Amino acid sequence: MRNAINENTVLAFYFNNAPEKSISREEFVEIGKEYGVPTFNDCASEIPPMENLFKYIEMGFDLVTYSGGKGLKGPQSAGLLYGRRDLIEAARLNHSPYGSIGRGMKVNKEEVLGMMVALEVYLAKDHAKQRKQWDQWVERIAASARTVPSVETKIGVHADTNQTPTVEITWDQSVVKITPSEVVQKLRKGHPSIEANSGRNSISYRIGRIQEHEVGIVARRTRDALQEAL
Repeated sequence: MRNAINENTVLAFYFNNAPEKSISREEFVEIGKEYGVPTFNDCASEIPPMENLFKYIEMGFDLVTYSGGKGLKGPQSAGLLYGRRDLIEAARLNHSPYGSIGRGMKVNKEEVLGMMVALEVYLAKDHAKQRKQWDQWVERIAASARTVPSVETKIGVHADTNQTPTVEITWDQSVVKITPSEVVQKLRKGHPSIEANSGRNSISYRIGRIQEHEVGIVARRTRDALQEAL
């Protein structure tokens, strides 16, 4: 990073969900301050936990951005930008009503208000209660899948960034004769269409975007897709 910075460097961009082998956030901020280069952290999908809304500004990043959708469940085309006042003002110069690249991608007034309300709702939410509910949902999907012979499940969360529970489902393909990618296609083409993540030997779901009434549907459809391949 030090070798890459020169007199033309105006900003250092960090992807918060970078691989573990990447430079640490703290070191990234430290080098930016050492060279007088503002640092910008892309935290688009890093909620929950709620603490992540403030964590990276407190760590020393000059700008931090979050998606309005995803964990905040606000307008998908809106978002949040936190940071130094002068950098926020510079960002605004690239947006409506100024005739720059941002004008064609402007957020309308209704979405701005929607974003504000989504943030207020998120901050007031009982996050411990929601997490308990999510844990019950992933276990319900996992338990349904385990009724199929040879199926195993693993439930976990990302250690640091987006801490939404995830259920991973694996099976013996000599018993359940279908590949993960084939299961994904089957779920996608069924009714209602369901999107699962596909790995080499598994499928998985991250539970944070699902609605309560959809949990049983996901559990049933996943089980059926595997059961039919016996």
